[in-house]
Amino acid sequence: MARQLFSIGGAPFSFLAEGLARNEAFLSDVKLILQIDDEDLDRLHDALSQEESFLDQGTLSKIVENTLEASESSSRISATIWQLSQVLHNADEQPEAAAAQLKEAIVKSSSGISETEGRKLGERLEKLAARPTGFARQSKAQRLSEATGAELEDLQIISDIRPVFNEDRSAIEAAVPVTTLRLDIVESAGSPSTIEVRLTEQQVADLLMKAECAKTKIAVIKKTLRDKSIVMPVTTATIDTGPVQ
Repeated sequence: MARQLFSIGGAPFSFLAEGLARNEAFLSDVKLILQIDDEDLDRLHDALSQEESFLDQGTLSKIVENTLEASESSSRISATIWQLSQVLHNADEQPEAAAAQLKEAIVKSSSGISETEGRKLGERLEKLAARPTGFARQSKAQRLSEATGAELEDLQIISDIRPVFNEDRSAIEAAVPVTTLRLDIVESAGSPSTIEVRLTEQQVADLLMKAECAKTKIAVIKKTLRDKSIVMPVTTATIDTGPVQ
């Protein structure tokens, strides 16, 4: 499933549901969930529902692999459930209501899926991606991690030289080192933007020192959370492979 299918700004969820129901890539992925037998589906739902902490993508993948056995299909199923859980838990209504809208859109608009299959699929998507409370906790943690500031997509520090020519521009008399900080960001409305800032040599040194200071502070915060047994969910703000218990 393409990520952009899940990014339609402030459009109502019904609009997104209709788009997904007509998207061949989405339908190809979710049809794999129809192929899970009922017993395995119940086992998977139980395993997801019993996860008392945060259902991040890594935890979800392990649960799916342990339940369905590791394979290319299980990886696709895991990725599908993960992406759909993010959509349903960030919809403009309750996840179960959003899942019901998606089910009706699949029944109404999807080609190659019968009404019976569409309703069965919708119920399975709700069971696996909307109901487990670990997804709600994970979604809340992710929203909090992104609550302030724009999203940084890329950061570059570019160092080059600017030549100083003589009066008739026939020869280079000198060269000046120049450093530029380039930030590629995504604004809150979803529009991309680029900011370029000229840095002095001293500012480059200050930037390095402040970055090292920030790393130290993060390490102290993580140790404090660990010592106090406070869970730290895995979000885009962290680089951990799992929650700190």
